[in-house]
Amino acid sequence: MVVVLTKDGAARPWVIWETAVVWALERMIIPIFVDLEPKDVPGPLAQNVQGVFLNDRPEIDRAVSRLATQYGIADVAPLSDEEYKTLEKVSR
Repeated sequence: MVVVLTKDGAARPWVIWETAVVWALERMIIPIFVDLEPKDVPGPLAQNVQGVFLNDRPEIDRAVSRLATQYGIADVAPLSDEEYKTLEKVSR
């Protein structure tokens, strides 16, 4: 599960609920923090987070690689400039 977290979205009950379910199933969760810190997120993500910050492009690329590996995709290219700009745009 990739969770793009903003100040507004992180407090929504459905975000907390869905994240908690995935956490309980011991599935991979990759939170992307847009405009907040991990300590500001309620629920299971506040406990033990290995998330990334949207403004840290190398970490975003590593997160994409981890996700691809989880699904058996061996060779993944980093995000293109266009893909990264789209990610930034949709997270606003």
